[in-house]
Amino acid sequence: QIVDLSDPYAPEQVGLLDTQPGVLNGGAHNAWIDSGYLYAIGGRSERDWVRIYSLETPTAPQFVGEHPSFYYHDFYVDGTRGYGSGIYGDGVEILDLTDKSNPQSIGIFNYPGSGAHNVCGTTNGDYVFVGDEIGSAGNWTRFFDVSDPLNVEFVGDIVVDPEAVVHNCYVVGDLLHIGHYTEGYRVFDIRNPEAPTVAAVYDTFLQPEYGFGGVWSVYPYFPSGRIAVSDRNSGLFLIELTGNATGTPPEPAPAPLAVALGPNPTDGSVRLTVRLPETSYVRLSIHDVRGREIALLTEGSTAGTLRQSVETADWEPGVYLVRLVLNGEVTTRTFTIVR
Repeated sequence: QIVDLSDPYAPEQVGLLDTQPGVLNGGAHNAWIDSGYLYAIGGRSERDWVRIYSLETPTAPQFVGEHPSFYYHDFYVDGTRGYGSGIYGDGVEILDLTDKSNPQSIGIFNYPGSGAHNVCGTTNGDYVFVGDEIGSAGNWTRFFDVSDPLNVEFVGDIVVDPEAVVHNCYVVGDLLHIGHYTEGYRVFDIRNPEAPTVAAVYDTFLQPEYGFGGVWSVYPYFPSGRIAVSDRNSGLFLIELTGNATGTPPEPAPAPLAVALGPNPTDGSVRLTVRLPETSYVRLSIHDVRGREIALLTEGSTAGTLRQSVETADWEPGVYLVRLVLNGEVTTRTFTIVR
């Protein structure tokens, strides 16, 4: 869809580009615009690579060329070089886009267990960052030296949490902006691209869970410097970075204690999740409204995330109390059983 936003209070669709002619519901998974050209990527057909259109007439893009390859989930353009992300284990293909009507493959770099979701690169074009949304190698960000596209070298990775999933990344100047699902919005100083350091963190998703909730993507290109952050659970955030990146990671703040349970009310079972900030003595139990202990779930010294599923099918309907004792401090939550 092509939308005129000259009046942001009354956007108007002014065009529709069929990126998969003759294919019902073919569409495009994503699009990248650079220097007067639109790159349509993915879609539901056998032509799910990159297709290039001229935007000389923005309301009526004209097809210029394409590059048959494996399925591209996303695409990034840096000058005359393009990067196609093969999320299903195909790695990243580097294209020469000098001739838009006939893009040529320079090469493919890959690694065991890859699930390359998207790519972004440094302003000098020497390094790229690859976010692995799926795959078995770990769903975090890896970075590569692509100064010689025929000899791409793995440099390192950014692991916010080994159990968390990364999604989209973008580079503006010396900052790498990442939408990191349950780990929120993450910013890294990449003045030394071989050793990124934490510049800022804004966590929009405080539940003690992993998966595909939280920050889906970010848009760091507004002239104002503000960043739009889209959270799949909480909506749209506008964020402003304050101060300057120093290149030195801040001292991490103590992680908050988080206790979650659900479904609530329940008619069969309840799942408890406790995220602990540090190694602690823990006692987790369930009590009825009279204070009687119904179940002792765990007791002892532990750290990390505790997950318990409690079958309540044989329990009486009513309100129950979850009691967590952490180093002598007591936290409680309630849930209700209904029939």
